[in-house]
Amino acid sequence: MSSYPTAVHPTFHRALKLRAPDKRIDRPARWSRSDPAAISAPTTARSPWLHKIAALVPVGVSLLAIVAAHAADPAPAISPADLQFFETKIRPILVDDCYKCHSHQADKVKGKLMLDTRDGMLLGGESGPAVVPGKPDDSVLIQAILYTDEDLMMPPKDHGGKLSDQQIADLTDWVKRGAPDPRVPAMTASGKSYGGVGKAHWTFQPVKKPAVPVVRDKDWIQNPIDNFVLATFEANGAHPNAAADKRTLIRRVTFDLTGL
Repeated sequence: MSSYPTAVHPTFHRALKLRAPDKRIDRPARWSRSDPAAISAPTTARSPWLHKIAALVPVGVSLLAIVAAHAADPAPAISPADLQFFETKIRPILVDDCYKCHSHQADKVKGKLMLDTRDGMLLGGESGPAVVPGKPDDSVLIQAILYTDEDLMMPPKDHGGKLSDQQIADLTDWVKRGAPDPRVPAMTASGKSYGGVGKAHWTFQPVKKPAVPVVRDKDWIQNPIDNFVLATFEANGAHPNAAADKRTLIRRVTFDLTGL
C-alpha cells in the first residue's frame, strides 16, 4: 500500500513518487483515512523539491516586480518646444531616410545600428554611438549626413543620397539641444528596452562567473543561487516566507494540477 494519500489527484500521486530522493524528509510510514494527522503534521526536516518550488513562488513574483520597476524608468522629460521640433523636423527624416536600413522593420540592419528607438540611437552600432547629446561634432550620425568621409555617408547615394542643407541643419540643431527623443521601445511601451538593445542585449554578452553575494541570513542558504535571491530580498527590505506545512503544499500543487 502506498505511503502517500491515495485520495490525492493521481498525477500528483505520481509526481510525489518521482521526486528527487531526500533521506532527510520525515514522513508517516503508512497513511490511513482515519488518521488525517498523517498528512497535516508539519515537516520537521529539510523540505523536498516540492516544498522548495512552492516557497519560491513569492520569490519569483517579488523579483518580477523589482525588474519591472527598473525596466519602467522614464526617459528624460521633454519640453513642449523640443517635442514639437522632434515631431515636425526630426522624426520625418528618420522615418523617410533612415528606417529602411536601421530599424526593426529593415530586411537587414546595416552596421548593427538601430535608429528607431532612443536607446538604439544612443547605443549606436559598429561605429559607436550614433548620437552624443549636446555634441554634434562627436556624433557619428552628424558626421555621416555631412558626407565628409567617403566610408561614412548616410543616407547612401543609392538610397536617396545626401540630405538637404535644411535637414542637416535641423539634425545638427537637434543634437545640440541634447537630442530630446520621446520614442520608446515597442516591447516595453516605456523606458529602457528589456534585456538591452542590439549588440548590448544580454544574449550576446560573454558568459561570466559573478561573485556570490554575501547575505545576512546564512541559515536560509542551501546553494549559491539562494545567495542571489536572498541578496535581492535583503537589498529591498524583504524576507522569504516561512516554510509551508504538508497540507498547504498538497493544496497548492492540487490547484496547479487541477485548476482553481
